[in-house]
Amino acid sequence: MSFIKDFNRANKDISLFLSEINGLMSKGDRLIEIESSSNPILNMFDQHSGVDAIQITKDKQIRGVALRVQYGNAWDTFTIRYRRSSGAKTEYEKRVEALQNEKMYPQLTIQCYLSEDGSKILSVGIIKTRDLYEQLERNNEKVKKRVAKEDGNIFKYISFYDLHKILIYKNGIKKYIK
Repeated sequence: MSFIKDFNRANKDISLFLSEINGLMSKGDRLIEIESSSNPILNMFDQHSGVDAIQITKDKQIRGVALRVQYGNAWDTFTIRYRRSSGAKTEYEKRVEALQNEKMYPQLTIQCYLSEDGSKILSVGIIKTRDLYEQLERNNEKVKKRVAKEDGNIFKYISFYDLHKILIYKNGIKKYIK
């Protein structure tokens, strides 16, 4: 599948599950997907800061959210492109740079696994982005790398269950790991 088809499919499918994902958040909070918006300001949030959705909290504050969707298996990992074979900057490099330099970045990262046909949520991990990246840097023995056969890009990934301060949703059960 091409990047554009993958992108459009993920946006369409995640929008179907926003209400279910909203149910995992604090009562009164809600997510609004912005990645497929035609609004130029919202596009800048996505393209320059990696913000795919906005969370409006019950106390009327706003957070940026990174949404990631994968299909078929519930791998229960956060997977992040670490190196591109082309040498272009990756999500990982941009996020570390934003965290270190106090630039805008999504405060939450949500990794969602859907059935192959996109009809069912298999699992979801929700974590503060700063906590995820700090743990990726500290937990070297738990962080794995994978080279994609198709393009040679390198991905870092870590199991939901090797992280702290994470909300995991699987098989209809919501669990918080401190």
